[in-house]
Amino acid sequence: MVNVSYVRKCGGRRRLHGSSSDPRPPFVLSGFLITGILLRAREESQGEKTLGLFGAFYARRFLRIFPLYYGVLFLAALCSPELRSIFWVYFTYTTNLLISWRWDGVGQGIPLGPFWSLAVEEQFYILWPAVVLLVPLRRLQAVMLATIALSIVIGFLILKLTMNEMSYYVFTLSCTDSLAMGGLIALLRSDGERSRSLEKPARVCLVGGLILLGICIYLRSKGLFWAPRKIAVNVACTLLFAWLIHRAADGFGGIPGRFLRAKPLRYIGSISYGIYVSHASLPLLLTGVTQATGLELKMPDSLGVFRLGSELGICIGVASVSWFAYEKPLNDLKRYFPYTRRKASSAVIVWSSPLV
Repeated sequence: MVNVSYVRKCGGRRRLHGSSSDPRPPFVLSGFLITGILLRAREESQGEKTLGLFGAFYARRFLRIFPLYYGVLFLAALCSPELRSIFWVYFTYTTNLLISWRWDGVGQGIPLGPFWSLAVEEQFYILWPAVVLLVPLRRLQAVMLATIALSIVIGFLILKLTMNEMSYYVFTLSCTDSLAMGGLIALLRSDGERSRSLEKPARVCLVGGLILLGICIYLRSKGLFWAPRKIAVNVACTLLFAWLIHRAADGFGGIPGRFLRAKPLRYIGSISYGIYVSHASLPLLLTGVTQATGLELKMPDSLGVFRLGSELGICIGVASVSWFAYEKPLNDLKRYFPYTRRKASSAVIVWSSPLV
């Protein structure tokens, strides 16, 4: 636990393990993809059988996320007594709340720390489908804008009232601005008329994000406005990612476009969830094997770049085996949970890709 008196002595500005002054990873892409799926399902259903859309959404999310997550979780629990002591936190997808409560850094102090971001997304999935599927379309944009504003206010209050940077970093409601921003992009792009008028707002996001980020860098060098600066950094990153995702959805041309369309990169995207899970869990699993067999499986730090490349290769290899032998067969069961009974359009197929 953190020495609270020391934090107060430092004016609450103590850097927590893993938090520093870096922005949290924006969740704009997740909000964009999930909202796009729900909007297309809503359009295909034409307002009928909304309850069925909820069932299909959660069934498909279950098949994509739960089997690999819980499979790895139970294996990791066999290797870590500390994980077993807080197993219920992982089982209920509340890792981010535990990190916030313990004031520990991401990946520091609890096993499988990187799973906090998956916990945020799973908590987001509880309410967001109801927002997208039930709120009248004419009011949905206002609701998303209000969600973004409310999330920013909540984040500011967390920082000002608790001086707990890590709580702001991982708490679901203070991350919702990025998720809702992604949803707003998907909503605006779903309307062909509005989609054609998004170029100017997108450029505003790019320029505004860069300017705001520059201001934050200057304020950090002066040690000014700690709480507002934290908020502003993440708002700037959200704006920049909003521009990037909008542009990527239209497709990049030239060399960037050819690079992004390359088969190896698209393959990495298809197994990205497995890479995420394996990079978080493999060190713990290898430690358990080492303790059980006495074999030293950890590469020395002196190997430097070679070690980094080897570990990345191992993660990709493990994720590939997981995808073809375990995840893909389960994902193929999604055909039994269509959003509508009509034949799915090519747009729905794209939005249901493993990248989500």
